[in-house]
Parts: sequence; C-alpha cells; structure tokens
Amino acid sequence: MAYKASNALFPEWNIFEEYLAAITSGGKSLDSLRSSHPVEVVVRDPNEVDQIFDAISYNKGGSVLRMLERAIGEEAFRKGIQRFLEQNAFACATTDDLWKALGEGTGVDVRTMMNGWTRVTGLPVVLVRRDAGALRLRQERFLLDRDPERPVEDPTLWDIPLPTTDDQGRSSPARLPTREGTVEAPPSEWIKVNAGQAGFYLAQYDDAGWAGLTKAVEKLALPTMDRYGLQEDAYSLMRAGYLSVPVYLKFAGAFGRETNPYVWGGVLDGLAALADIFLGDPHVERLENWARALLKATAEQIGWEEQPGETSERTLLRSTILGSAVRFGHPETIDEVRRRFELGRRDLSTLPPNLRSTIFYGTARHGDSPAFDAILELYEKADLPEVKVQLLRSLGAFRKEALTRRAIEYALSDKVRRQDAVAVFGSVPVEMKPTAWKLLREFWPVLDERYGKSGLIGHFIASAASGIPTEEHAADVERFFREHPAPYASEKIKQTLEGIRARAKFRARNKSGLAQFFG
Repeated sequence: MAYKASNALFPEWNIFEEYLAAITSGGKSLDSLRSSHPVEVVVRDPNEVDQIFDAISYNKGGSVLRMLERAIGEEAFRKGIQRFLEQNAFACATTDDLWKALGEGTGVDVRTMMNGWTRVTGLPVVLVRRDAGALRLRQERFLLDRDPERPVEDPTLWDIPLPTTDDQGRSSPARLPTREGTVEAPPSEWIKVNAGQAGFYLAQYDDAGWAGLTKAVEKLALPTMDRYGLQEDAYSLMRAGYLSVPVYLKFAGAFGRETNPYVWGGVLDGLAALADIFLGDPHVERLENWARALLKATAEQIGWEEQPGETSERTLLRSTILGSAVRFGHPETIDEVRRRFELGRRDLSTLPPNLRSTIFYGTARHGDSPAFDAILELYEKADLPEVKVQLLRSLGAFRKEALTRRAIEYALSDKVRRQDAVAVFGSVPVEMKPTAWKLLREFWPVLDERYGKSGLIGHFIASAASGIPTEEHAADVERFFREHPAPYASEKIKQTLEGIRARAKFRARNKSGLAQFFG
C-alpha cells in the first residue's frame, strides 16, 4: 500500500520501478531455490516464525497481488479490497475470503488462479517459441540449480496471466493455465510476454525472439519496466542453463544506451555477479574491462556533480554508474574517489550525501591499511547513524586478509552497536569470503550468544558462508552447523547451501563460457 499511495501522490517518481527492482526481484531470487517455501505457511515451531517473514512472505506476497491487480483490472481490484474489508469488518478472515471478494464481478476464478501462487513453492518460467502467426508456450518450474543436461520436470502448474506487447503496440491479455498453450501473435520484429513486468515469472524466448528483443533494447523501444525484466530474466536464465554465457553477455551488451538507474543497476549487478562466480578465471579481467567500456559513455555523460533541479532518477543513475565503475576498477573514477575522500576526511560535509557510500566503498575496495585507519577514524568521529553504517560497510570491503580480520573484530567490539555489526559481514567481497567464513567459525561463540535466538543470526551466516562456489565448501558449512546447531537460522542455512551448490554447478558447467565470448 505504501507504493500505491506514493504512486498516486507522486506519479513522477515512477515508484513501481523501484518496487520491481527492490521487492519483486528479491522474491523471485529466493523462490528459484528448492529450499524456498509457500507464501502461506503452517507454523509448527516457534523458531520458524521469524524465518518465514522473508522475501517470500513479503516480496512474493505483494508481487503476486500486484500481478492479480493487473489481471483483473485496477478498479475491480480496488472494489474487491473494499468488499473484503466491509464483509469481514470486526471479524477473522482467511485468504479464501480475500480471493472470493476480489473475484466477485470479474468473471475470474481468483481462488483457483491464486492458490498456485500462494500455497505452492516456486515460480514458473514460460518458454516462448514463435510459430508463424502464433506463440507456442510451455510452462515449467524455474529452478536455479537446474541441470540442462538432465532436466527434471516438476508437476507444478500455475495459472499464469500472460499479457503480451509487440513493436506495433499491439497487446493481448492472454493466460496460460495449462502446461502448454498457444497465443495469437501477428508478425512483428519482436514480441514480449509479461508486458509491464507485473507477472511473477520468467520468460525464455527462442533465438529469433532474443535477437528481436536485443534490437529493441538497443533502440530503447521497450518501456523501462520491460527492459528491466528482460535483463533480470536473462541473467537468471543463464544461471539455470537456458541461455549460454556468451548469449547472455551479448544481450547485456545491448544496454549501452540505457538511461534508467534500475535497469543499469540490474545489468551491472549481473556482470559483477558473473565476475564473482568466475573469480580466478583468467578471463575475468577481460570481463571487467568489457563492463567498464559498456558503462563508460554513461559515466562521462552523468559526471560527478549534481545539477540544480536535476531529477531523482538522474541522481540515482549517477551513484549507480559510479559505484559500478569503482567495482570494475575504472582508473579515473578510482582517482576521483580518492581525491574526494581526502577532502571528506577534513570535512565530511563536503561529500555529496548521494555519493558518500560510493566514495567510502571505492576507498576501501582499492585501499590498504592507511585507508582502513582513515575510515575507522571517520567512523568514530561521525555523529549521524546513516554515515556510521555507510562507513561500517566500507570497513568490510577491503580485499586484504588482515584488514578483513580487523574489520570483523571491530564490528564485534563494544564500539559498534550490536544491530550494526552485520553491515561489516554483509559487505565482505567475494575475494575475502574464505577469510569471513574462517572468522565466523572463530567468533561463533560470540555470534551465537548475541544473535543466536533471533533471525539476525541467519544474515551473519549467509554473508560469511556464501560466495565460494565449491562442493567442498558446501560440505564444510554443513558439517559446521551439524556440530553447532542454529535453529533460528535453519532456513537461511538451507538456502545458503543451495546457493553455494548452484554456483558451483554453474561454474563447472560453464568453465569455458568467458573464453567463448572473449575468444
């Protein structure tokens, strides 16, 4: 409702772009794991209560309601919510009561349609194949750890709202309630399903479909949310083996003229995640050079200085682009970060609030012991909690073992508020994950005593244990938590283990992927 109210009051904010990037994406990411859970869960143990209030309960729950609103129409949805509140005033209500109220007068069996989205684990991918004047469609469960050589068919089916749009502006409000189906689609240069990107599913196209959409992205011919959805789907589909690494990178390269901060952020985060998975591969340096070249024109155009009256979108784009330039080692950006940090050491107010995190992060990522000491000094002088947390995150971003140890020891000292310590763990880069995992085990008695009876312990575990893509590491994590049970993090541990193994399988399966693209 907060997003609905914000959109009604300030439509110029385009707040649902943020919703798609920050809320829906998080729900889809978690729901792509076998260790996910339904939106509706029966709680049998008090330890489960904190754990189920996660990206499924909130992010997926809100996202499937938004999908339903698009399917039945905004006005019908509003009236249905009003009916639900009136019919159940001063009484208990169930999910079925909500579906009943929302379905009245719409001609849609909302209960049957939505039960698959709230009472079943997972989300679908729709396979789209152009066949003359039609689209041939097939749905299957999307799983991040899918083996493309031996795919296992999951029996789950969803009733999928499937709006389409094409280069002629034609649209169709189709649905796919069965395993396979057909939708009329007159000839066009490109066609996109999940038009508007309100649907909680992925779409995989045939080669011709991706080729047409690549051209549409290059020309900015698709609305922002559709461009965001395409790049997000492409990355996830690559991870699950539907797309090859070279095909994904070719598609990502089509976004060089992008103007939206959320779309740019998605593309650059995908490239950074790929570089992290392939850490140690001799072609990672070429990938990072390629990413710098992709964002270079936008970085030069956006600059460092905020202009009077500039839009919030442009301000966000600046921090997104410059942050990624730092991540991928753009020399000129790093030099400017260091220059501005030195000015900020003397007077924090000289640092633009919207670029403080970028400057602190860049100083740490490309810094050594003197930079660590300088950030620590600033932390101890800073008054604003927001600035202190930004500095803590930068303390975790150094890429030297001794400094990672110093950062974690400091985070667990009395000089840091207990609820802020996780900021250091959460910002440890992939290069230092082995050190973070070692330190988590070393300091486990402290962590368990402080956080072991809250859901926060799961965030420490996920931050320290994830990111190392080997089966040996997964086995080590399993062994440790067999010997040191963490009941309030049991679900997070399962999800972390599945993520480790999925990354390991992906890297092994695509060991020549970067070489194939860069030649």
